Amino acid sequence: MWRTLRRRFAGPVLALLLASALASCKSGPTVSSAESDLAQAAASGYRPEQAQAFDTWSDTWTYQEGGIDLALLLPRSAAPAPLVLYLPELGQPARSATLWREAWARAGYAVLSVQPEAAGPAVLSSAPARGGDFRTLAREASGRRSLQRRLDVLGSVYAGVRRRAAAGTMPFARIDPATIVLAGCDLGSQAALVLAGAGAPELNVPELPVQALILLSPRPDAGAAALLTRIAAVRVPVLAATASADADPFGLLSDPEERRGVWEALSPGAKYQLVLLGGSHALLGGNSLFEVGATGELSTSASRSGRHGPRGGASGADSAATGLGAQRAPTGRPFDSRQLAAVQVLSTAFLDATVARRPAAQSWLERDAPGWVQTQSRLVSK
Repeated sequence: MWRTLRRRFAGPVLALLLASALASCKSGPTVSSAESDLAQAAASGYRPEQAQAFDTWSDTWTYQEGGIDLALLLPRSAAPAPLVLYLPELGQPARSATLWREAWARAGYAVLSVQPEAAGPAVLSSAPARGGDFRTLAREASGRRSLQRRLDVLGSVYAGVRRRAAAGTMPFARIDPATIVLAGCDLGSQAALVLAGAGAPELNVPELPVQALILLSPRPDAGAAALLTRIAAVRVPVLAATASADADPFGLLSDPEERRGVWEALSPGAKYQLVLLGGSHALLGGNSLFEVGATGELSTSASRSGRHGPRGGASGADSAATGLGAQRAPTGRPFDSRQLAAVQVLSTAFLDATVARRPAAQSWLERDAPGWVQTQSRLVSK
């Protein structure tokens, strides 16, 4: 059923660019200064027990007539790592959301990003996209047929991971697939909700041992008017994150406030909603430390995710001298470092509370987190 098209082992995506490599930039913000601000903001919140180095693996598997891009961040822990399946939004590659995925990997979670090739960057070359009809593109991508195919793909990928882990095949032998967390952005949240219980009779939903959900820019329409009425069936813990300026890049939503409908439809019990005050949809994508400037030339975390080091990998610190100094300083302005930190820290604490079941993480979420985010965001629970 599966045929490997290509495989690449590598060191991890870099957590930091060399500060010295950008020291010569005399105008505009630098990546090093933005990363320093982010690290400082995150340090005041919840911190995992130990930051871990991780390896990076990427591959493309075939399924039926199409390809599935996979990007894995794998901690170097002695025991198999819990699995987070990340589902990117429409038009994004599997290697997107590096700001979030790297934070989770450093906290000890195996993070596998899954994106069918047809739903990745290639979709922006489709006929509707070339004609500027992005609403039709998004409507088709969130419709029942596309949703069913996405569910089939995710079920097959999970079965492949579980089979390889049981057989001791590397790198999957270092993953514990017994329970998983689903994390999805925008359209990716649609499949995550359905897999966690918000399915419909006409859908064939694969059985995955879903333990929790992380929904970034949750999509309330999700191609089905009845989805909101089914969301109450989701019983696992949920962290939903949106923003007051979380606009729909494809134009299907008329108001960012509509994204909060997912939260309102969830039944009580270990449910959290983070709202970034003034934050944007681009920020929640987790691809960059910066908003795009006038020229569009930007040094981003995402631009580093495609670089690979020697077989076997290296930690972020060990890989700091891999020659990225040629990247230019960004032309945009940094995102609010406190809001980037809010997503990183809260999602990591949520994972530690629901998957690792660490009392310190649960206590911080309930007692300290609402006050910690209050200057730039709002956190509510039910």
